[in-house]
Amino acid sequence: SLGYMTGCVRAVSLDGSRAPAKIFHNTSRDTKESKRGRWEEDLKLLLGELERNPRDRRSMFYAAQSYSCLDRYAEALEMYQRRVDAGGWNEERFVAAYRMAGLAIAQNNYTWEGTKALQYLHLASSIQPERDAEVAILLYEKFFMNATRGARNPEKTWASLTAAAARGYPSHLNLFIPHFLYMVELPAALSNVAYEVGEFEAGLAWTKKGLNQLDAYASKDTFLVNRTMRLRVRLDFNLRFYERKVASL
Repeated sequence: SLGYMTGCVRAVSLDGSRAPAKIFHNTSRDTKESKRGRWEEDLKLLLGELERNPRDRRSMFYAAQSYSCLDRYAEALEMYQRRVDAGGWNEERFVAAYRMAGLAIAQNNYTWEGTKALQYLHLASSIQPERDAEVAILLYEKFFMNATRGARNPEKTWASLTAAAARGYPSHLNLFIPHFLYMVELPAALSNVAYEVGEFEAGLAWTKKGLNQLDAYASKDTFLVNRTMRLRVRLDFNLRFYERKVASL
């Protein structure tokens, strides 16, 4: 899911004239309309900084974020591309490329047809392979879960998910790392796909891991309640299925 990358920038300066050395993320639950004025102000500061210093990568990135929050998708896409091309910190470049995929989908009424989303996802993966789980989960959601059974490619999906899982959680990275995706959504995806490729014992193991990790979130993050409830129902079903299947082997 692209939802984990929705925190917008809150650029605050002491004198009101320059973007700050430090950028603060606004992760409040205020309505989008109530925050629009702040985003407009942020964007003005960031674009002003880019006029003074066109090579300022941080301002490029957060200007793209602000454009995106304001639903100015074409401008956001252009600024994210500028940030990718500018080089430097690969964590920022990965998020920029990943978000470009989301913007390509948004510009096309949230469908994949006729977009450059796959191109941008491959770019993100080439920039920071250790975050392949995020790319693999998005591809799983769009091309496996939303595809008809005949159009699915379970072997390819299984291979990409298991390869991503083998890399583990990128604890050495910092920018917008979706802990829930790595700890819960990835095992849950593997639990679902294992059936399609006949990996029943592995499916049982991934199901148990997903349930164990899910328990850690049940009481910690109310924002994830609906997602955890849906995943628990599915994983509980998978657990009963795999236990019967493995017992009959």
